[in-house]
Amino acid sequence: MYLEVKNLKKSYGKDQSYIQVLKGVNTSVAKGQMCVIQGTGGSGKSTLLNCIGGLAAIPLAKFIIDLIYPTFVANVACCMSISYDWYIYDALYCTMMLVYLLINKLLMRKISKITPAQVLKNRE
Repeated sequence: MYLEVKNLKKSYGKDQSYIQVLKGVNTSVAKGQMCVIQGTGGSGKSTLLNCIGGLAAIPLAKFIIDLIYPTFVANVACCMSISYDWYIYDALYCTMMLVYLLINKLLMRKISKITPAQVLKNRE
């Protein structure tokens, strides 16, 4: 599978304002396959796409974290106590946010250039 979503759940709020938008969504899309997400207003279409977009960035974020902070998993596994100055953590956070924003900008630029005619032309 090119894209696979299993048991995806998303909710907002708590107590009286709690609402579960996605209730265990399962789907898969093969490479080259097209799919349509349709539903009434407020049914969770945009939430689903935002969740999938966020999950697509996780492998890249893990790769970058491994490059910047390669001893993280080993330190946790060995119970080693290593601490860094506060600005290292701030720099790491800012770097990750910049990478996220850059990836978001590049993907949105590419998506916004696609016309419905191109989608219909490339669906075979």
